[in-house]
Parts: sequence; C-alpha cells; structure tokens
Amino acid sequence: MGTFPPATVPPPAALIGLSRVPGLSGVQVDGSTFVVGPLTTHREVHTSTDVQRLAAALSEAQGRGRWRWQRARA
Repeated sequence: MGTFPPATVPPPAALIGLSRVPGLSGVQVDGSTFVVGPLTTHREVHTSTDVQRLAAALSEAQGRGRWRWQRARA
C-alpha cells in the first residue's frame, strides 16, 4: 500500500487558513431557519441557544458526540 499523497506530489508552497474569513463560522438565524457555517465547531452548535430552541435534537446530538469522544480519549 502506497503513501498518501503519492511521493511524486510536491508539498504545497503555502497553506491558507480560513478561520478568519467572516461568515464561515457560527450559527445565523432567520426566523425559524438557521444556517450552521462550515467552520462552526461542535461546541458552538451544542451551546447555541438558537439551535437548542429550533432543533433541540441537533444540539443534544452534538453534545453527546463531544462527550463520547472525550471519554474515549481518557
């Protein structure tokens, strides 16, 4: 089995961080609809009062996954 990426592919000349691009993280609410940005953390979704109000199951699922992961690491 080979390595990934293949050894013939040169490393990138630069890496671009997206964490400071506005609008890519967080939860935006418009009435009864909300949008979770692609860089939003599980913790942000779990602790968002808007997500808890509009989609409690999603908020709870995010919290369960986080705690299960922490227990597995311990």
